[in-house]
Amino acid sequence: MKIRFIRTKGEWDFAQTGKGKFIFKLMRSLTKMGVECVTSTEGKCDIDFHVSRFHYESKNCLKRVLRLGPVHVDTNMHYKWLNAKKEKALRHSHGVIYQTVFSKKMCDAFIGKSRHLKTIIFNGADPQDYDVPAAQSEYTYNYLASTRTWINQKRLPDIVESFLKADIADSVLYVAGILVKYKYKHPRIKYLGDIDEKTLAGYLKLCNAMIHTTWIDACPNGVVESMVAGCPVIATNQGGTKELGVQTLIEDKPWKFKAMNLNKTPKANINALAEAIIKHKERLPVKSEHLYIDNIAEQYLRFFKEVLNG
Repeated sequence: MKIRFIRTKGEWDFAQTGKGKFIFKLMRSLTKMGVECVTSTEGKCDIDFHVSRFHYESKNCLKRVLRLGPVHVDTNMHYKWLNAKKEKALRHSHGVIYQTVFSKKMCDAFIGKSRHLKTIIFNGADPQDYDVPAAQSEYTYNYLASTRTWINQKRLPDIVESFLKADIADSVLYVAGILVKYKYKHPRIKYLGDIDEKTLAGYLKLCNAMIHTTWIDACPNGVVESMVAGCPVIATNQGGTKELGVQTLIEDKPWKFKAMNLNKTPKANINALAEAIIKHKERLPVKSEHLYIDNIAEQYLRFFKEVLNG
């Protein structure tokens, strides 16, 4: 089977986003299974695989498969215009892969339901990427908040407030990622900046838990990576995150599947988050085999075959 994966900005192994890194790992696993993964529009292929929308003219293929995560819901953006591109791709695809049940419900509400073959497949990560030494720390209890860029929707101030409220002696909160505005100065809050995957893996091996409070996230790669690395996750229960099997879920305000101002996301439950942080003073075991990239790639391959036969 030949599957086309096109990245419009360089090769997949140079991708910096969680989405791009996932696709690169997916291609690597599919190749091990005997799939020919091509990255050029030249020549024919069996499956033309698209992420979120069509980024180029899809031709010389037997079938088109679209992977959908979240849709645009932020009223600060031209969300209807942006979603129209996803809706067009949805209508012209022979198969659709949604990242989670929540992702499908979100897409159904904003861009419509697919009339073609569809399935739900989580994102995945490679456990071998986390075969690294744990980062060094002078503290007994270590917690991590990690993302690529800390936009308002990710609620970093709520994480910091919860950590300080937990007030665990000899504890530290590491914050990885690019800060946009917020930076609360405190001796037990350490800002790591934009670190590479290997460095991040070391912190995931070290920390008692990763704290994820992003509002209505479809299937966060950061959570998947944390779990595959063996790092427990504290997360809120709105969005697709809860479907991944995270260790501790915090009640969050329900979303009504309507567009909203994401600069005014509801405040997280600070007391519940603080209690969860205290609970994770003991590093809890993590079950994550269902998120291993080879298992995820097998699900992708089965769906590709189903689409070709359908």
